[in-house]
Amino acid sequence: MGTQRFSVFIIPGYVLATLVISFALRATNLPQIVGTALLLSGIILGSLQLVRDTVTSLLNKSFALDYIALLAIITGLVTGNFFVAGVIVLMMAGGNTLEDYAQEQAKRSLTALSERIPHSVVMVGKDADETIPIQSVPIGTTIKVRKGEVIPLDGTLMHQNALIDESSLTGEAYPVEKDLGELLRSGTINMGNVITIKTTVRDENSTYRKIIELVEKAQSEKTPFLQLADKLSGWFTVASLLIAGVAYFISHDIERVLAVLVIATPCPLILATPIALIGGMNVAARDRIIFKRLSALEILSQVRAMIFDKTGTVTFGVPELTKITIENSEYTEKKVLSLAAGLEKNSLHPFAKTIIKAADSREVKPQHFDAISEIIGKGISGKITDDTYTIEKLDNSERIVLKKNKKSLAFFEFSDVIKPESKDVLKQLTDEGLALALFTGDTKERTLQLLPNLPENITVQADLSPTDKQAGIVQYKKKYQQVAMVGDGINDAPALAQADVGIAFSHDEHTAASEAADVILLGGTFATVLHARKIARRTLFIAKQSMYVGVALSLIGMSIAVTGKLPPIAGAVTQEVIDVAVILNALRAAFGEKNNA
Repeated sequence: MGTQRFSVFIIPGYVLATLVISFALRATNLPQIVGTALLLSGIILGSLQLVRDTVTSLLNKSFALDYIALLAIITGLVTGNFFVAGVIVLMMAGGNTLEDYAQEQAKRSLTALSERIPHSVVMVGKDADETIPIQSVPIGTTIKVRKGEVIPLDGTLMHQNALIDESSLTGEAYPVEKDLGELLRSGTINMGNVITIKTTVRDENSTYRKIIELVEKAQSEKTPFLQLADKLSGWFTVASLLIAGVAYFISHDIERVLAVLVIATPCPLILATPIALIGGMNVAARDRIIFKRLSALEILSQVRAMIFDKTGTVTFGVPELTKITIENSEYTEKKVLSLAAGLEKNSLHPFAKTIIKAADSREVKPQHFDAISEIIGKGISGKITDDTYTIEKLDNSERIVLKKNKKSLAFFEFSDVIKPESKDVLKQLTDEGLALALFTGDTKERTLQLLPNLPENITVQADLSPTDKQAGIVQYKKKYQQVAMVGDGINDAPALAQADVGIAFSHDEHTAASEAADVILLGGTFATVLHARKIARRTLFIAKQSMYVGVALSLIGMSIAVTGKLPPIAGAVTQEVIDVAVILNALRAAFGEKNNA
């Protein structure tokens, strides 16, 4: 990565070096042709991308700012103003490099998605197990999956029961208990003991591979970033050429034309946008908001609709102990919590962690048990002297019961909890005129429980698969043009990639959701979404301000050059002054929100 980052700056660095060296050689006794040849090499190398872009624009029959720059360079070479031509090339190469570098950072492969699935699987054989490549596994193969491993292929469970974490596909916090013969999907995680699975599909047709394909397809269909400068390019190009034509018509002096073209070289348009956007990106990064591509800033500032995943985004995404119901009046809440914690500290079930956490927060010491026995998917039991205590799961996956000698002592209820700031943040976004929606793979009933805590005008869609979420994004884009998606799980990856700008909550920069997203919120609160949008809006305000002021100053400079009062060298100096002014203004984006735009 270090070599890649360095290499993108080689061309503008070389052009700058040739300018400095050729200028320094003027004070030596060496023939001037040495400095000129060196400078020409820099001009040629630095102009290659410009020439390619210009040819592309001509073939597409579109106006481009490249026309002016290339014409100015050619005019400088024809008139022998090599230094002026070199300065133009440096500005163009530098601006293009900034944009290319930012775009290159955005072109990440789906590494986190692809590498999450094992490259090989353990096939159960008659005499001994064998490790084989995942691509070679035929349908009907029996494979082994250990505790904590990702299930590599879709298949039917060959054990009596299993505890599966399906959050990678559904985004929901609760583990799912599977029975003999039930389908297990690739990409999910075995939370319990070792299990065996009989595969039902090959690798290329597995559930997880299909999700990867959805992400790839969505990313390839995403429209390329149209720079803010392009919105001005058509009329600015025509205006500049007309002014240059007027200069030649009046004076028939090619030097005067060059002076106009030098000032017309659209460095303010090229420089203002990337510098302001990079500044905004740096401000965001200090607040642990990572914009993976410059265009995401522009899009986020302009979106008209925001779609949110529920679990882990609007809610915390982990089960919380919300209620303890005592069934035996001889027992206090602390006593039953002590008993439950004593049993659950030996359990693999996610609810166990929640109970231990609740006991710790209330300073309740777990009770010690002997003869601990757990059946995955059923419950856990232990003994204190001659009494047997058992925790069993009820039909409702959000409740468990603590029993003593088969008599109920207490019920424990769990629920995902909405983040305290969610309602206020969603309301502020609504007040800004954004259309909001909540997409979730959770059940409709459970999702509706959150509605009293959400703005009334937010649209809620439940029971959605990753494909459904992606299709929903497509529909919203048709209605609102610019759409943002906020999520945190693998199940959100296709929708994040499909949206105009995807925003992922993540405590790890290399999660699958982070790969698909354009903006990563590292360890922040839900309010970080609002903060990211504010940074984007302020940054774009500064970028536009820099461009419009820069264009206005360039037009004034061109008007003066028409009169002949600005020779090419003076024009180059004038252009540099304009560039510096534009850069200094654009750099304001890097210093935070002292003034809200």
